[in-house]
Amino acid sequence: MVGDIIIASGVIAYLGVFNVEYRAEAIENWITLMKSFEIKSSEEFKLASVLGIATKIQQWKIDNLPDEEFAVDNGIIMDNSDRWPLMLDPQMQGNIWVKTMEKGDLRTVKPTMEAKLMSR
Repeated sequence: MVGDIIIASGVIAYLGVFNVEYRAEAIENWITLMKSFEIKSSEEFKLASVLGIATKIQQWKIDNLPDEEFAVDNGIIMDNSDRWPLMLDPQMQGNIWVKTMEKGDLRTVKPTMEAKLMSR
């Protein structure tokens, strides 16, 4: 539905940095707003239902993405974004997932490497 695509676009553009509670509240408000403009959307929005590709999500889980809705949503946001994500990952789950998923194609940049980066 049109409303689901609008909400999914909003999640990708704006909600990636927020926690589960804030995302849920924002989505609920957006659904209410959709209703006020008579734009049809699902009563219970799930990003994976709108933009998720089941085979890709399954591969992410094989690559150590945690099996929880929030982690899958974060993967979908990353997969549909053109910019580099900032990952706040205190439990290192996302770090492990990205390293497994990217295998040998991943380059690490550390803050201590600034002098080397500036000399190029």
